[in-house]
Amino acid sequence: MALFCFAGIFFFVDSNNGWDGFSEERDCLSSHILEKDEFNEIPLMVVANKQDLPGAASCEDIAEALQLYEIKDRYFGAQVRMLSIKPCAKWLLRLQG
Repeated sequence: MALFCFAGIFFFVDSNNGWDGFSEERDCLSSHILEKDEFNEIPLMVVANKQDLPGAASCEDIAEALQLYEIKDRYFGAQVRMLSIKPCAKWLLRLQG
């Protein structure tokens, strides 16, 4: 039996790497995080990295490609943001109360 203790999960996506519709990222998120019962009540933030590059996908496009709007069983839901690690940590601390 494994024991996990997570305060939150940050899933980073390269916004400039969506030439394939983010299929690899979608598969990774699904198989390694969303399909795992032990992560169901863990807050998830999807971070859209490299948003400053020309041709980068928008946060909205990434959320749609990752099918985040179809997620119904997450404790806090999922958010897509263009942030550095410091605002991500602040978001998580706010959730922890």
